[in-house]
Amino acid sequence: MSIPEQLRRIIKTAPYLPYKSVTGIAMLIAIPVVIFKAVEGWNYNWKEGTAHPVEYVDVQERIVDKSPNYFYKIIYSYKVDNKDYQIPKDLGATTQAQAASALEVARANPVAIPVWYSATDPSIATLRQEETHWQAYLLLLGLLILMLAYFRWLLLNYYALELLPT
Repeated sequence: MSIPEQLRRIIKTAPYLPYKSVTGIAMLIAIPVVIFKAVEGWNYNWKEGTAHPVEYVDVQERIVDKSPNYFYKIIYSYKVDNKDYQIPKDLGATTQAQAASALEVARANPVAIPVWYSATDPSIATLRQEETHWQAYLLLLGLLILMLAYFRWLLLNYYALELLPT
């Protein structure tokens, strides 16, 4: 193929190259992120435990969306391998009276709640069951790699492709 023919084909396909190269670069960034999220989710290995209230913090006021919101905090304690760990829980109300009455009910009737903590680092805990979805991240990783291989093939063969009619 002559040099003028190669230049003609490159000029014809040039408008399509930025889209493909930017997408390829974005996938080169997305693939490590997806790998990190999959490995992180796989390694957390959440365990369930029981947390008991140990401390109650009085009602406080905060501004949320330019309106006052009243909340109180209950600090829960849980044990893992004979070590104590604590996790706070904020509970809110729209008025100070509602928050104060809910706090009094919580103090009068202490209730143990479930807590999920990381098996590798028990200080990492949450009060709701976390779904890591590491299987979905691995599936997404496979799809991203297939798309990246397609874009690589396309960029390596762009001069041979006739994308526009002559």
